[in-house]
Amino acid sequence: ITNDIYYVSPSGSNSNDGSINTPWQTIDYAFGQTKPGDTVYLREGVYEGKLVLDCRYGEGGAEGAWFTFSGYPGEDAIIKSKFSLQECKYSHIKNIHFVDSLLSFYRSPNGGSVYNEYIKLTDNYITGKQVSYGQVIVTGSNHLIENNTIYFENGGGGSLDHGIYLAEGENNIVRGNYVNNASGYGIHLYVRAFSDPHGHVIRNATIENNIVANSRYGSGFVVASGRAPASENRTAAVDGVIFRNN
Repeated sequence: ITNDIYYVSPSGSNSNDGSINTPWQTIDYAFGQTKPGDTVYLREGVYEGKLVLDCRYGEGGAEGAWFTFSGYPGEDAIIKSKFSLQECKYSHIKNIHFVDSLLSFYRSPNGGSVYNEYIKLTDNYITGKQVSYGQVIVTGSNHLIENNTIYFENGGGGSLDHGIYLAEGENNIVRGNYVNNASGYGIHLYVRAFSDPHGHVIRNATIENNIVANSRYGSGFVVASGRAPASENRTAAVDGVIFRNN
């Protein structure tokens, strides 16, 4: 099986073959045409509309066959929409300019219990206004969030809205990111017991070499866990977090 490279451009067409000279037009179409091991490059321009990499239906990567979704080198590919990953593994999102966007690595929809694993979010530029809860919301395990720039030049948000929000999972790394002007906390590690009857955990996370500046309602960082009502048998824990050189 070959690992193929495809291209998307606002001036392309989904009737094309996805090559560099005859690119596709929409990201969702590209996701549906590719397989584990492939790379999709976004050419310069603006892409709008809600985006989902939905790996329940064969999108994304697999062990030994990473799927890569990247801005084309030297060009400014801008996504202005919510972008979520559902039940994905071995997928790498890099070198994309997100504007007013929520990036969510969340569980399967409708309260499901299948999480994303082995997702890389690296070298992206995330700007615009603060969105609810967090610009990057991370659940699941074995993720790498590295070398991203998050700058809220248009303000927005309140004390509960953060830059990077690590909500649960194990063996996640948040490294080398720059977060400026977040409404709440720049980097927020907080696990909530009341959202799952089985309890949640943040375990063995590494938070290192990040720079956070000018948080408006909170501080740069927070590490904490919530509690369920005493009458309910629900737990939350934060354990084994390495926090250094921030």
